[in-house]
Amino acid sequence: MATQRRRLRAADLPEIPVEDPLVSGYELVDGELVPVTAAYAPHGRLVLELGSILEGFARERKLGAVFVDPWVRLRLVHDPELVRAPDIVFLSAEKLRASGGVPRGMIEVVPDLAVEIFSPTNERKRRDFDRRIRDYLDASIPVIWVIYESSRYATVYHPDGSARLIREHESLDGESVLPGFTLPLATLFEALEVP
Repeated sequence: MATQRRRLRAADLPEIPVEDPLVSGYELVDGELVPVTAAYAPHGRLVLELGSILEGFARERKLGAVFVDPWVRLRLVHDPELVRAPDIVFLSAEKLRASGGVPRGMIEVVPDLAVEIFSPTNERKRRDFDRRIRDYLDASIPVIWVIYESSRYATVYHPDGSARLIREHESLDGESVLPGFTLPLATLFEALEVP
């Protein structure tokens, strides 16, 4: 008699070893492990720069906390165990208090902001990247920023399906999630220049 393999759950992720040196971790999509590969240097620079700017702004105003590359369980109706690892997320102080403080493992609440830095590895797997953004929209993350490093623009998405292109001479806006936050894209892209 054949035994059926147990479907993976979000709680299983921390126990799964990463053996491939080209894989930095996994996400869980439709019960299957999806390897996450290491990022190119410009990608890492932008994550570091934007994460630092957001954290400074949020901390100074006691608005919440910023996390880089965390596991986030999105709990979608069609895939309740879905786990994604956005490049950056922001959780409001209110959500942090309601969920018991800074998570010790996986983030189990819907972030207020998710950020993805589009890189050459995403281009090779464009369908997967597009599904990632759709998952964030389906989870009703209020604001989603996708930064396109090589083209020097961003797209801002909202759960109602609306999207807005932000050009390099324009600014990202924290909207109601991070009131008062603005960041000119040109300033962010300066992190890619030689000091």
